[in-house]
Amino acid sequence: MQAPAIDAKVAAAAVGRCLDGLRPRVRRVELTSELGLSEEEASAALLEAASVGPGEAGVPCRSVDWLVVSSLPGARELRITTSAEAEAAAASGSTSVHAEVHSIRPSAVGHADCATLSWRSELEACWEAYRTRPPGPNGPAPPPAQLAPAPSSDLGVVDLSDDDDECHVIGVS
Repeated sequence: MQAPAIDAKVAAAAVGRCLDGLRPRVRRVELTSELGLSEEEASAALLEAASVGPGEAGVPCRSVDWLVVSSLPGARELRITTSAEAEAAAASGSTSVHAEVHSIRPSAVGHADCATLSWRSELEACWEAYRTRPPGPNGPAPPPAQLAPAPSSDLGVVDLSDDDDECHVIGVS
């Protein structure tokens, strides 16, 4: 049985809650894999979430990042840009250009910072999942066994400082 389709406004509200909950960004691929949305529905949800009213000084509080693919002679260029840069690339017409919605983020946070924060949160989540596994081949190494202290009667002080090549026991503790 197939899950019912999620409305773009409902998905946009979920995206807004993620961003308000201090998530650095929400990617389109996350909406398709976690909510089961199609690529078109996920793009519409991200654009809907970005249409929230402007924040302070008329600046939008959320920014949409676009994946721009350009075909160059003998190469292909992939880059993530802002909406204005994606529109400029599409209008250039000098090369074959394809642009699609990639992610949404708070406007106050730059794209590079979002990537760093996302990488760090994913790394921490993986570490916590690994750390909570039982020790073994698929988990962390078992804790080292505690070594018993040597009996005190076996300890002694050896003098190696004199010029003859002999060891002398000075005292036993």
